[in-house]
Amino acid sequence: MRIWILLVGAALIAGGCASAPEKTDMDEKPLQHTLRFHFPANPECEKQELAVTIHGLTHNGLHMYTMGKFLASRGYETYCFDYRTTRGTVQEHAVEFKAFLETLARKYPDYPINIVTHSMGGLVTRQTLGHLCDSQPCSPGELLTRNRIKRIVMLAPPNRGSKVASAAVKYVPFSPNIMEPLPDLSYGEDSPVHKIPVPSGIPIGIIAASADIAVPRDSTSLENQSDYLVMTSSHSFIMMRTKVQRQVLEFFQNAKFKKEEPGT
Repeated sequence: MRIWILLVGAALIAGGCASAPEKTDMDEKPLQHTLRFHFPANPECEKQELAVTIHGLTHNGLHMYTMGKFLASRGYETYCFDYRTTRGTVQEHAVEFKAFLETLARKYPDYPINIVTHSMGGLVTRQTLGHLCDSQPCSPGELLTRNRIKRIVMLAPPNRGSKVASAAVKYVPFSPNIMEPLPDLSYGEDSPVHKIPVPSGIPIGIIAASADIAVPRDSTSLENQSDYLVMTSSHSFIMMRTKVQRQVLEFFQNAKFKKEEPGT
């Protein structure tokens, strides 16, 4: 019963947001993706770089609104990707996210791409950039190369799975019918999460939340991570904390976090 309450509560949180900002002009299916939006870079400090946000399970583009606004104010041309998280597997979402990034790569041919993810968005990003893992050489004409993808920050990513997802699948058998990616997020040695590739040659920073029930710290790390930080936060709203946003900016700029804020 407790797991069911968590599932219903998460869905209510996802739907209880304020009115949506303007849609991006890249929206090909506006009825499905009404919360993809674009923040133009602050012209006073424009970096000629892209920042792309991708949210997690049961969330939508508005959950990354303040993150996108912050990065744009610091000079990044920022796009917030929105997708129907409960309707599709991680692999299916990755196909859609890759097409979105490729469209940006064509629109801004000289701009490096930085990505900030939340929760399942980190797994979708791993799958999207799986062609950049050590064993996969880029195919001719590939737009998303190591020269284009500059840096990635993952916020509370279930890189080793989530025990909450495993419990939901085990004790609420119909839960994958409501949230299709749940099996992909399961915890354990046999979890599909371990088969999702990890891009190499790209700096990846990970920020874990100190009070995270859904994705505890031991589930967040990667072997090839460039830097790792734990900050005071819960899972669902870590991306809205000002100090977290500053650390994302720090990593985008320097490929490392600012260590003066341990445990903040």
